[in-house]
Amino acid sequence: MAAGLGKDDFIAAVLQERSWELYAEGDRWYDLSRTNTFRQMVPPAVNDVYKTRSPQPRNQYFPIPQNEVNANNLLEQNPAWK
Repeated sequence: MAAGLGKDDFIAAVLQERSWELYAEGDRWYDLSRTNTFRQMVPPAVNDVYKTRSPQPRNQYFPIPQNEVNANNLLEQNPAWK
């Protein structure tokens, strides 16, 4: 890494390094969610299976399983998934 990086540049450099080192290990999603860079870093994909795909804000989080919501009256579904 270059010396003298500012805070934002340092975070971006660390995220880039982690994306190279942890490729295909399933950890990138957590980094992107934690730093709120999910929608900027996950581009819309187009392939034979998904003709169009544009990540929505709700895709940053997992929904609470419906059977858990049904089993507990005090539990509410994640607001992004309502």
